[in-house]
Amino acid sequence: MHDAFDARPNFTRAMLDALVDELRSGHSTTHDVLSLGVYRGELRRAIHHMKYRNARWIAAYFGRALAAAAREAAAAGTAPDAQRQSHIVTWAPTTRRRINMRGHDQSAIIASAFARTLRIRCVCTLRRVDNNTQTGSTRESRKRGPQFVARARAVRGRRVVLVDDVTTTGTTLARARDALLAAGALEVRCAVVAHVRARHPSRVG
Repeated sequence: MHDAFDARPNFTRAMLDALVDELRSGHSTTHDVLSLGVYRGELRRAIHHMKYRNARWIAAYFGRALAAAAREAAAAGTAPDAQRQSHIVTWAPTTRRRINMRGHDQSAIIASAFARTLRIRCVCTLRRVDNNTQTGSTRESRKRGPQFVARARAVRGRRVVLVDDVTTTGTTLARARDALLAAGALEVRCAVVAHVRARHPSRVG
């Protein structure tokens, strides 16, 4: 369920600046996945505003923050340098039904802002071939996951940074990564705004 009845004030730029500053020490990079923080508290509320209140500017803000975290991780040697010439950025698309309902695909906006900040190309490489949503699904349903097909011409020989909003069971990005690798990508690294703390928090979905 989302926070449709949350009476607290909408987010401002200053509120997000404070939130991202607070999260900076909590960035994690494990098993090729970079995350800004755990999906809880104010980060969770900001993501809900982004997804369910058509707050596209929050998605763009998170994309820039995620790019800054990627740059810091590369400088620290805990993640590969996403600005290498062979890299492209892409995203795990949501369903057409969700796009029609929300008016946007938040992961596409995050990925675009991420790429612009790092001055690398953002390319739509994945097509979702199912219409099942992960939001609200049981954990067992999530593990079955969505199905993707990748455009081989766009990814062959490339190192890909795959962006999504929230990590849960790991299935969504695992399926998307498999599709990209099958289409000829040299390497796929993942970057997400938040992860759900679970038995395997580095797995995303």
